[in-house]
Amino acid sequence: MRRSASSGSGPGSPDGGGTPDPEISRFLETVYLAYQRPEFISPDPLEIVLGYPAARDRAVAGLVCSSLAMGRVGSILDGCRHLLDLLGEGPADSALLSYGELSSRLSGFRYRFFSGDDLAALLAAAGEAERRFGSLESCFLSGYDSGDPDVSGASEAFIAALRSWVPPFAPNLLPRPSDGSACKRFNLFLRWMVRRDAIDPGDWAGGVDKSKLLVPLDTHLLSVAGRLGFLSGRQATAAAARSLTDAFRVYDKHDPVRFDFSLTRMGINPGSCPEFDFP
Repeated sequence: MRRSASSGSGPGSPDGGGTPDPEISRFLETVYLAYQRPEFISPDPLEIVLGYPAARDRAVAGLVCSSLAMGRVGSILDGCRHLLDLLGEGPADSALLSYGELSSRLSGFRYRFFSGDDLAALLAAAGEAERRFGSLESCFLSGYDSGDPDVSGASEAFIAALRSWVPPFAPNLLPRPSDGSACKRFNLFLRWMVRRDAIDPGDWAGGVDKSKLLVPLDTHLLSVAGRLGFLSGRQATAAAARSLTDAFRVYDKHDPVRFDFSLTRMGINPGSCPEFDFP
């Protein structure tokens, strides 16, 4: 049975206004408690990111792993591991190499649409951000305004800067919000960097308000959102990502994106916990 996300002022209220549906609230919290645990991380590129003890390495590894997060999860993991193996032990230090050196090191690498030159340009851009701002986080914060309704403005500025510093790389490696993209992979990166709990490392938690995050909207989450009555469309657009985040904000205005991981894991591991019936 489909239900609306809330009654009253509606699910689209950016301040989390509206009245939560008790049945949907119970469903979201039950799934969250069941799956928001480290044993459910694998298979996920986040497991690779968490393998680095230094925050600056997690940031660079997170940027490249999230950018490659399309396709079958097994293929994603293989691609991420291959790329990071080519970089060596410290991806953040490797990013400080010149584009030419990175291109040579990643020669022959390919994942789906992306070549070694694409990834070399992205890494060189990350290195340039570190040189100019001291860290990827400081670069992102240079375009972040806590008064904005969400992180889309800061994401636009950050991605535009990275694209401007290096030879061109495939635009769909790091789409911009202004392209109309849901920016699923970059929003996934921000979820990893900003949220801090048993799953997400949250190395940027002190600078970016997690209530400003946007949900990493993919086809699985689109399906779940449709069954809950949160979304009616079938396209993962920027508008859909914002609408779904606003619907989740009715149930947690301080951390609306926290439901993302658990709802995804429920689909991947349906037999690991008691069956859940959609409200």
